[in-house]
Amino acid sequence: MLVLVLVSVVALLAGALYLFLERRYSTWKRKGVPGPKASVLAFNVPKVMLGQENMGDVTDRIYNEYRDSPLAGTYMFGSPLLHLHDTEIIKHVLIKEFQDFNGRGIGASVSNAAVDPLATHLFFQSGQPWKTLRVKLAPAFTSGKIKYMFETIRECSYQLSDYLDERIAANGGSHCEDSRTLMMRLFVDTIASVVFGIESNVVKNPESAFFTAAQEAVKPNLTNALRSLLAFFARRFMEAFSIRSTSPATTKFFLDVVSDTVDYRENNKVERPDLLSLLIQLKNRGFVDPDKADGKVAEQGQPGDKKLTMNEVAANVFVFFIAGFESSSGTSSFTLYELAKQPELLKKVQQEVDQVLADFDGKLTYDAIMSMPYLEMCINETLRKYPPLAFITREAMVTRKVPLTEVTVEKGTRVVVPVRALHYDPLYWPDPEKYDPERHTAEKKATRPAVTFMPFGEGPRMCIAARLGVVQIKTALVRLLSKYTVTVSKDEPDKVRMNPKSFATTSDMPLNITFHPRKAAAGIQKRRQSVVSG
Repeated sequence: MLVLVLVSVVALLAGALYLFLERRYSTWKRKGVPGPKASVLAFNVPKVMLGQENMGDVTDRIYNEYRDSPLAGTYMFGSPLLHLHDTEIIKHVLIKEFQDFNGRGIGASVSNAAVDPLATHLFFQSGQPWKTLRVKLAPAFTSGKIKYMFETIRECSYQLSDYLDERIAANGGSHCEDSRTLMMRLFVDTIASVVFGIESNVVKNPESAFFTAAQEAVKPNLTNALRSLLAFFARRFMEAFSIRSTSPATTKFFLDVVSDTVDYRENNKVERPDLLSLLIQLKNRGFVDPDKADGKVAEQGQPGDKKLTMNEVAANVFVFFIAGFESSSGTSSFTLYELAKQPELLKKVQQEVDQVLADFDGKLTYDAIMSMPYLEMCINETLRKYPPLAFITREAMVTRKVPLTEVTVEKGTRVVVPVRALHYDPLYWPDPEKYDPERHTAEKKATRPAVTFMPFGEGPRMCIAARLGVVQIKTALVRLLSKYTVTVSKDEPDKVRMNPKSFATTSDMPLNITFHPRKAAAGIQKRRQSVVSG
């Protein structure tokens, strides 16, 4: 009898859960939003869970299947996701009505900070906590601060060319290497220096603890893919089961390095114009000194503001370190790969590099790299084909109608913007698989909606460090292209194969580049130590 009662109770609970989930999975059908059929028994993104495709592949497919609909609806872990396809709606959500969609839907709660300390950073914040922190961090990324960092960025690019010179000499006149791994090592060095003030020397020493930690954090495996997936779409589940967004080893490394560096700086009264120095001010005072580098004073907080904890300092250092080296290394290596496959484009870039450096007396300066429009067009085309993230998310902060529609979304609903799909829509980008820098002339930009190109996001939540990232990429490419010609084997595939287990845009194949020394052009080959102009 007892067994019968238990079976009956379990059956009733299972039936109730089934009916609840079936209603949940009918959300978009009841609201009149098209999308793939979903039910408890037919979950519509199982390949993501198995590491056979990533969420970028899903958003691309949904966009292509429902391109003519301004909205499409799917589900992830039982939660409704609203995909935005209409560019005007996207503009309203990201910019014009941003106040109602300012979250990412992945915020880490304060109560869970002890379990997942590296999740309390700017990228995961929403609402007022995000706004307050964004305002306080903004001074670290002004053009004045970036110019001050430029000498360090340039020195790292010199160290890379020194390494390549050694390898070319040892290999009899040329050197072939996976450019993705090579550029990862460069930008770990660069970010470690401009954020921590630490010389990690990863370019020449790939066994460095910094490089090991960086690789561990972004390694394209199923574990990291699931961590990212849960962080974006099942944060409450992570909190309920105390699942961290980073591995224990990664968490310990960054907490220890930041804590040790902060202690050293405070005990020895060391001050540097870098991100960590700013975060130390926020930890000790809750506000930072006004930044007058650009001739204006920004709103940066005041006495009485909430101070950052040491874990919050470490979390924000971590996210800028990881985002900075991963996106910069990806963009620069994809650019080298694309240029190596098209010698005529490579020649045009090198002619511009040679001419501009000659105009600046052979000196690699901030003003010089900012005076290369064709190089910038090439970088933008790389960012179109290989955006760092294939999609971005927003969260409805209130229950309201989706802009320009009659569809109501409840507070907490996740909104998905398919960045990569927009970048490949032939309506805006004819022959989208072709690598064509000329798409990014001022005249052609004016012919398409701005939100059809947003590699760093758009609106108030646009990547705060985008300008620093572009300066890093330009500096590295100018140094390399001024010294070397790059080629690829004729056997290389026409299209780069992407890793389905990576949440970010990562190749699933080596991007092998062969570096050949160029003949000296206008005296620019010499290494020069000069002050940054401008």
